[in-house]
Amino acid sequence: MRVLNRISEPSHSRMPSRSSLFRPLLATVLLSAVTASAWSADGVGRHFLQMASDQSVMRQVTLKELGITNPIIFTGAESQRELFLPVPAGVPVMNASLQFNASYLRADGGRTSMALSIDGYPTVARRLAEDQGDLSQGIAIPGQARNDGFVKFGITWSSVISETVCSDQRAPGNALRVEPSSRFTYSYDRSAIKSIATAWSALPPNPVLLVSGRNLTPDAYDTAWRMGLTLKRAGKRPRWMALPAVGDTVNLSAISVPPELRVVPSFASLMNGDAQYKIKNNAEIAALFILGNQGQFRADLVVADAAMNTNLRNAMNALGAEIQASSPDSGAIFQNWLKTDVAILDQPNQADQVRLASFVGSPVIMVAAKGGKNAPLCSIPCGAR
Repeated sequence: MRVLNRISEPSHSRMPSRSSLFRPLLATVLLSAVTASAWSADGVGRHFLQMASDQSVMRQVTLKELGITNPIIFTGAESQRELFLPVPAGVPVMNASLQFNASYLRADGGRTSMALSIDGYPTVARRLAEDQGDLSQGIAIPGQARNDGFVKFGITWSSVISETVCSDQRAPGNALRVEPSSRFTYSYDRSAIKSIATAWSALPPNPVLLVSGRNLTPDAYDTAWRMGLTLKRAGKRPRWMALPAVGDTVNLSAISVPPELRVVPSFASLMNGDAQYKIKNNAEIAALFILGNQGQFRADLVVADAAMNTNLRNAMNALGAEIQASSPDSGAIFQNWLKTDVAILDQPNQADQVRLASFVGSPVIMVAAKGGKNAPLCSIPCGAR
């Protein structure tokens, strides 16, 4: 009993000092910080490994982007219309869906219904009994390949006021309204794009044509103009984008920086919260394309002149140096990623060449600076038919 009391009673001479109590806590905090830093650096490598393994390219297009700028109105006893939603020809799609935005009025009563179909197969059928209502809904779309490059979306509207054959079926108060905001979303495997013709069919309605800068050589300017004209003749609405340069101001409102990349200075600088941002160095240019590769900094076609290759290589090398400083392992992973996902840097450009290449993980059509002059204007779209 005395022994127990002696052990349980504290000895003031043996009480640890405040500093000695603090040392283990400080060591724990420092160890946690070092571990977190190492995890973040390794996270950079994991991010690029994931980018290399992720073969999917996402696309999203609204009816407005397809040229349907006003609502589609269905009236009368029966109305039908088929919309053609573009997909890469002969390539299976994944996670395909249509956000169908529509509403109806039924002031004149009668028997009213709406039916929707995908590639001729009925998908949705609704009998409408209220005076008005919202018909917006998501519609899953099968992922099989379409050789003609289109998903056919059918809409049928029926409004029968009377069963009497000779009766007046006009019903101006019964109508279906389909909104141009209806949105078609899908993805596809980039490795399935193996030819210029398939890449052409995979172009979005508003393709981005990337050039090396605002001041082009006569050959590069001529090729960019010819490619833009070819796209317009194919029903596209191209947008020219100059490769950003140090000192340019860009919009970061749609840029999101993953947590694992924030240990790299150039990625961290792009999350400052300002919509308008002035580029400070070459590494930030590379970071912009990596973060916006399926968004505002996407490229679908590239005019591959000497300045394009030099400026892109300088940007990627500058970013690679920052990643190498954060972690040698991540630096090695980044260099391997460049060889596969930014393959345009390692492929020689012939004077009149049109070829398929990879740019930040997405397939792009690359046209040499003199390529537009030697090729007929319709050569690419005609080959894609």
